[in-house]
Amino acid sequence: MDLKDKVPIKLPKLPKAKNLHLTIVGIQTKNVPEKKSAGPTCKLLTQRSQKEDGINGITEKSFTKYLFPVYPELARAFYRAVHRAARCKNQHVPAAAFRAHCERVLAMLDDTDIVDTYVRMFALEDDENTVTPDGLRSLLHTSYKLSMDHYPEGPQTCLQINNTLSAVVNGCFNKKDTHSVGFVVRWLMEHCHRLIFPIHRYVVHMVATRHRELAAPGAGA
Repeated sequence: MDLKDKVPIKLPKLPKAKNLHLTIVGIQTKNVPEKKSAGPTCKLLTQRSQKEDGINGITEKSFTKYLFPVYPELARAFYRAVHRAARCKNQHVPAAAFRAHCERVLAMLDDTDIVDTYVRMFALEDDENTVTPDGLRSLLHTSYKLSMDHYPEGPQTCLQINNTLSAVVNGCFNKKDTHSVGFVVRWLMEHCHRLIFPIHRYVVHMVATRHRELAAPGAGA
């Protein structure tokens, strides 16, 4: 058979390179999740801080208003942790330092690192290595609020939540006034570390996607 008589073979159009997945059986396509980034949200927070507060950076006011408006206690703890980590001399946080901290939070995968991060957020304001019963209670109550507010059937409540939180806090502190962050993290990891995960999932979601809502016409007005 002459080569010119052969029927040309039409190859199927390949998808975009970022969706290619090479396997031993050939080229397949799959949905490759985009890497989460804090960049867009941090950029918009910087713009809002500049416009509303006249600050070249990210202010706690704008951070709370646009990222965690429903959970001011979480906003205060998170912002304080960023401010402390960046060793800021001013009340606001430089955009670059803020983004770097948020990117580290988005990249966390280890359970112990996650629990440690949020326990430190709710530690003493002047000592990030020390936790009080009130600090742990505040952390657990924040997790409870997030979980119940986002219930599939709608916001829920528990009449025994105060007793439940007291039981957990008393079990951890055993009548002591303070504990080190390391002790609290180890105790939570042994007994109930999954209580902290709702906070982390919510933070990751908001930091990675909030810019879409903020960028919408009329948002945050």
